[in-house]
Amino acid sequence: MHRTLVLACLLAVAGCTEFPEFAGYPSATADSAEYPDILPMAALMETLPSATGAGVAGNLAARAAGLRQRADWLRGPVVDYRSRSRLMAAVARHAH
Repeated sequence: MHRTLVLACLLAVAGCTEFPEFAGYPSATADSAEYPDILPMAALMETLPSATGAGVAGNLAARAAGLRQRADWLRGPVVDYRSRSRLMAAVARHAH
């Protein structure tokens, strides 16, 4: 009964929501604008800066080293030995 009452109140409140007006959207300018040209992927790839060079290679090596360091840290124990010992002692005390 309580859940039904809460659900009914929530639906009643949701029914009172005012929705924004979308009149004039899209604008007349946007509505009359031409669609952009669709370019082939090869043409787009030619406009990108080159991804080769000493700066990029050095940056890539630094990022890779950082990711390896983070992975090593994540492989470590979630709970250190001292905390685990305390937790296990507390569990043993309260198990009986």
